[in-house]
Amino acid sequence: MKHFRSAIACRADVRIYFTGEQLDMGDCDVFLQALHEGQRSVLGERIVIQRGPFLKAIGRATGGSDYEWLHGAFRRLFLGAIEIEAKRYKIGGSPKSSGMHLVDSFDYDPEVDAYFLRFDPRIIAMFRNREYALIDWEQRKRLRKRVDIAKWLQNYLASHQNGPHRISLRLLKAWMGYGSPVRKFKQALLEALGELERLEIVAGPRIEQSTRHEPQAVWTKL
Repeated sequence: MKHFRSAIACRADVRIYFTGEQLDMGDCDVFLQALHEGQRSVLGERIVIQRGPFLKAIGRATGGSDYEWLHGAFRRLFLGAIEIEAKRYKIGGSPKSSGMHLVDSFDYDPEVDAYFLRFDPRIIAMFRNREYALIDWEQRKRLRKRVDIAKWLQNYLASHQNGPHRISLRLLKAWMGYGSPVRKFKQALLEALGELERLEIVAGPRIEQSTRHEPQAVWTKL
């Protein structure tokens, strides 16, 4: 599936538009790990990515198909562009503010078996300005059921403080882009939350009615 300035479901005070191929949580793993490795580089310098260690770091094997998948992930991130409209800043959407690619450039050198990446400085600035939270990779690699939903939830939880949390199923379903009926979404969500409970990321996950008489997911972040 391809997008052209598709509005991404998000908070009411932020608008995000995406252009490019549909991304998944595997692409998210690659993006976050590349950002993590980029922390060791000077801003603006190329980031060196050794294929084998990189794949192992995100819990994948190192066979031929895995290398092909990694190359495809970098390509999708390179082709993916975002525009952001928020109270504090605007990226894209006007002639004075251009959009930005998730990965600004990438090259593969077979002689050293490594990728060389560059990030747009604005991407680095957003992620260094407490706009995100770190992911526990060891927990992430131990997920076994409903992995994509569980990874999405782990990303979501990382940006919230410990303690009780409530969120409507309607919003979660929209934010995840889950297209199946609500009944199936409930089952998948509970199984994914069960994985997070097994890894002691959350406690007491359940679905109950909100004060507005809408189904909502409830848990306590540990």
